[in-house]
Amino acid sequence: LEDTTVRAPYDGVITRRFNDEGVYLSNVFRGGVESSVLQIQENHIVVAVVYAPEQYLSSLKLEQKAFVYVESQPEPRESYVLVLNDMLDVGARTVELRLPIDNSDYALKSGQFARAEIFTDEKPVLSVPAKAVFQDQSGAYVLVSLDGRAEMRRVVAKERPDGTFAVLEGLDADDDVIVPNGEPVAAGDPVAPEAV
Repeated sequence: LEDTTVRAPYDGVITRRFNDEGVYLSNVFRGGVESSVLQIQENHIVVAVVYAPEQYLSSLKLEQKAFVYVESQPEPRESYVLVLNDMLDVGARTVELRLPIDNSDYALKSGQFARAEIFTDEKPVLSVPAKAVFQDQSGAYVLVSLDGRAEMRRVVAKERPDGTFAVLEGLDADDDVIVPNGEPVAAGDPVAPEAV
């Protein structure tokens, strides 16, 4: 009977069963599922595997703070860059990063989709609500109030996980950005700004 008891080397959860009761198994390990009974995972810590574009490689470092966003979770999970792969994916031009996440509540499951926000060197950036950023064939723009009229400003903007846009180029801190309140506004329209 001692040979029929399978013991795991650590506490975990069964995530897959390869064979049913009564199936004869060889005692020769071949490395495939035919010699495996169960798949067990230790899930109190999970790792998010994320990929960053090559252009950001110079600003990525080990131990950088990160937030991991999982669709089924109301709040992001705190993490950091544990592994920064030394080899790029040549086809996709991306680098792989691994971010450990405390999963002591076992709310995260292996294989879930996640997005990550990695905090690189901090620099001040302007942030505007998503409904203030418009798109046309030439790219992104915002409308600003200048001398009582709406004026178009081309911007380089990046959507943030919180639903706002970080404006990287094209705006100054003292510009009055127009956030539509339901009425359509176009460049040249008269506007009466209201402080928010």
